[in-house]
Amino acid sequence: MKKLCTHIEQQNLNNLILVGDLNAKSFEWNNTVENKHGELLEQCMTTSKLICVNDEQATRRASSSVIDLFLISRQLFNDVKNCVTLTHEKVQSDHIAVLLDFNAGNPHEENTSEEEYWNIKKCDWNAWKETAKDSFSKLSFPQNENIENNYNRFEETLTNCMTKCIPLVKPKKKTIIQHPPWWNDDIREMKGKLNKAQKKFKLRSTPENFEHVAKAENDFEMTKKDAQNKWSEDLCEKIGEAKSLREKWSNFKKLTKKKSENLVHPLQGNNGNILFTESEKSNILKNTFFEGYHLKANNFNQQFYDDITQQYISISTSNQEENTDNIKYNDYITMEELEGSIFKLKKESAPGPDFFFTELFINGGKPIKIQTFGHH
Repeated sequence: MKKLCTHIEQQNLNNLILVGDLNAKSFEWNNTVENKHGELLEQCMTTSKLICVNDEQATRRASSSVIDLFLISRQLFNDVKNCVTLTHEKVQSDHIAVLLDFNAGNPHEENTSEEEYWNIKKCDWNAWKETAKDSFSKLSFPQNENIENNYNRFEETLTNCMTKCIPLVKPKKKTIIQHPPWWNDDIREMKGKLNKAQKKFKLRSTPENFEHVAKAENDFEMTKKDAQNKWSEDLCEKIGEAKSLREKWSNFKKLTKKKSENLVHPLQGNNGNILFTESEKSNILKNTFFEGYHLKANNFNQQFYDDITQQYISISTSNQEENTDNIKYNDYITMEELEGSIFKLKKESAPGPDFFFTELFINGGKPIKIQTFGHH
């Protein structure tokens, strides 16, 4: 252990992950006793800025020892998604497997195949109308052909027309702005007011508008400073309450991470203990969902429960009434009705996954409408 610690300290790495049965016991990673190896390793971790990310569960069967350890550099701590001792897995070994979920990433691999998209704003609509009229006037669909082949024929014709009249462009790289952890709604509001004042001053550089900019800048800085102080106080309080070094860093990670992630926690019984056996998991799921425990009225605010129940009854009743109506889906529609429906669609958008924009049908003439909607 002494040689290992010396080697680690000499390397002075800031991206180290050390895994293994180190036979080192310490209160720091939840052992009930300590030994010499644990003492040496603790000193090495302090010097080399390492953190133990084990979940403090025993790593040997029929024992309380935590000796199979995962040690990582502090710089990598925010990349650890989870570290869990798989006590529920049946492995023929006196040691229990420990799983580390780590966001290693791959900085050397860049995605250079950016998909191009149609720039509908640059379409030559006169050319589009003539091209669509010519192409769709010649298009026919064999009656015995299946619908998929007919659609592929239609899609190919429409895509060829688009290629002739609409330019393809590559998407611009968007810069993702990550706000610091102390950023809040008050700062966002002050930042919006500052942006508004700056734009107004840019349009009219009057002394009055300059004063508005100066005031907005001061308000923004004061709000930002207050948020930073409050965040620092909360951070110190949370870290001070931690009982172990691992808990301190865990609290620090929670308070400083810039993005929140949804974490699915393990199933717990009524007593709060984690469930491991399949029968226990099955029972808690059955009781919750199949027997409707999660829908008991006493689990909800009464007003909320009554409102939702009333809405459910209203929706159910309206659906039943709608299903009883004699709706004729094959009614004849006029070209004017068809064009009116198309004009109501949102402009510069594709209503489906095929990227066929509303404007293509508005400006394409009658042949494309006839072939698309089966109007005769």
